[in-house]
Amino acid sequence: MRTQLEQLVEGAELVVARDRTARAIAVPLLGVAVPAGVDPIHLGAIAGLAEWAPSDRRLAARTWGEALSRPGELLDAQIGMYGPGGIRPCEVRFLNLLDDPDVGAMLIAVTPVGPFEPAPAEPPPAERHVAPTWIMQRLDEGGRVLGTEGMVHELLGRPPGEVVDRLVIDFVHPDDLGAAADLWNTLATEPGSTRSLVHRVVHPDGGWRWVESTVMHRIEQTGEILVIAHDVTERIRREQELEAAAATDPLTGLPNRREVVAELERRLDDLDDTAAVLFVDLDGFKVVNDLWGHRTGDWALQVVADRLRESVRPGDVVGRWGGDEFVVVCRGVDEVALDGVVQRIRGALAPAIPLQGSAWRPHAAIGAARSLPGDDVEALLHRADEAMYEVKRSGQRRRADDLTRWSHRES
Repeated sequence: MRTQLEQLVEGAELVVARDRTARAIAVPLLGVAVPAGVDPIHLGAIAGLAEWAPSDRRLAARTWGEALSRPGELLDAQIGMYGPGGIRPCEVRFLNLLDDPDVGAMLIAVTPVGPFEPAPAEPPPAERHVAPTWIMQRLDEGGRVLGTEGMVHELLGRPPGEVVDRLVIDFVHPDDLGAAADLWNTLATEPGSTRSLVHRVVHPDGGWRWVESTVMHRIEQTGEILVIAHDVTERIRREQELEAAAATDPLTGLPNRREVVAELERRLDDLDDTAAVLFVDLDGFKVVNDLWGHRTGDWALQVVADRLRESVRPGDVVGRWGGDEFVVVCRGVDEVALDGVVQRIRGALAPAIPLQGSAWRPHAAIGAARSLPGDDVEALLHRADEAMYEVKRSGQRRRADDLTRWSHRES
């Protein structure tokens, strides 16, 4: 053990000891000579995952988990760590002496191996107030929890005593059980393998948290399966916000063109249903921008978007195609029902929109197309687009005929 401790501290800038709950604790280094300039017990220097670079946290958690399953063995990984100058690449060494009666800690040594680099947008550790939440669980071959450590109550909403002797699957959100079962079945056929899964865990009050679980099959080595799980709820929330922003038109809040196409693809893939598309093109919208300016024009488009959203049936999707064009994706409609949707849209658009002491009454050319066997997205959209332009051409002919009749009457 002395040789491993000497290797642990060699070249290190700091050495941290942490107990089973990840709290920093002070322990003697068993008389090992610590190199000059090394802080042997820098309490709080490493709070956990929050101090590791976001891109390396999965690696850090996995290496920590490996160390937990291999007591007395020195493990290392290159991990970026926050510091006063940004993020610095470091060699981080782990030595699991949690079961050693003289130590009772996980020892972590940090050795910088490169210069500081600018940190990403995530705030540095000093500005973060929420400590990372993680747990470690030991399971038998059937998935029953033999022991659990770490921030159990924070992650699972239960004290450790309510977790031990229960199946780990009991805490997985019902919507994620399929993915969890697939991971477990794959793991069972590959002894010694490691798999990861992002899923939700359910609290007794019905709430839930997103976690990333790294599951290690160590039955042959230790007789157990090891799970390291840490809370990624905030990360998932940010990813969902970015995904929603990528699928949303920023002006109207409606699905954008890409999302409309994706929605139509999903509906065409549903062989038990039919889909229909309405192209809605505002007639004469250019005059709004010309007379009242683009800011007022944007506001008018927002009003139109709200009216369209309120006029369609539950389950129908209204999206902005671009400019003054909108698309409505309907499902399960025959010709009569589709015509009813068109009439509701016309009725919703009919009232005038007040604009700076004046008013604009929106008119729209609406083209409709229902899916046919073998249709793809492009074919269905093309037919709806053609139908819309035929409506516009018909309207132009009617207006020309009306103008001719008025000209004859005036003469």
